[in-house]
Amino acid sequence: MSKILSIPTQNLPTAGDRPSQISIHPPTPFLRDNLTRILPEWNSDEIRVVVRLQRSRFPLTKSTPEIEAEKQQLRDRFLNFAFEVASELNRRGWMTDIIDPKTGYPMLSKPGELHHSDAATVATLLNFPLQRGLCSLALHPDWGSALYPGVFMSAAPSDRIAEVISAVQNKLI
Repeated sequence: MSKILSIPTQNLPTAGDRPSQISIHPPTPFLRDNLTRILPEWNSDEIRVVVRLQRSRFPLTKSTPEIEAEKQQLRDRFLNFAFEVASELNRRGWMTDIIDPKTGYPMLSKPGELHHSDAATVATLLNFPLQRGLCSLALHPDWGSALYPGVFMSAAPSDRIAEVISAVQNKLI
């Protein structure tokens, strides 16, 4: 069972006037079956997937300088947030790693032989349609392809993850 955190847009760091959503989930079957091939240094039997969705100003179906700059800004926002959360969870003793949205590889540990697809994970966990192409896109029911997902994993219990997310959001505001 997924735990969805309803966090108002104004409480998200640097979200501006664009909404963001955060949810905590058990791993997808693909992640569960391929964990050591994606995160070879993962040393916990527990894993939860944290998904942060950010609404883009543009549909992310094309590559233009303006869209690439938007994607970089959304990536930076996600990583700033995710590093704060991961640092605190790791400090508390719960293994946590961030998946780089650009490469699909972990940022806090050695990459494995498989990369992780944020779009496929979001589509599976949130039951969103998946548009396949050179770059697969999860399609948000309200935002369509104007969606930038970010994912990190943690061995922490869902309530502890939610607690740290709330503390980090308050700190970053």
